[in-house]
Amino acid sequence: MREIIKKLCKIHPLTLSQLGILLKREKAPLRNNYLSSMVKQEILEYEYPFEKNRPDQAYKLKKEMDEKLIQGSGRRGRVKINFH
Repeated sequence: MREIIKKLCKIHPLTLSQLGILLKREKAPLRNNYLSSMVKQEILEYEYPFEKNRPDQAYKLKKEMDEKLIQGSGRRGRVKINFH
């Protein structure tokens, strides 16, 4: 699950609601079991770090983690996500 979250948040910053929809998970367990610890471990970061309670707050892959993902992957693909 953590690897999927990292790959999704690498493509585009995603809100908790968007991640819940994409992963078919409830928001509270997703935040409590994955996102909070990934932010604390500096894997993910907030799109708006000085406004943690902002309604449109999103999670994105931290730049250093992005570079590690690219090095660990033999290929780089493009994925388009639509939220209509």
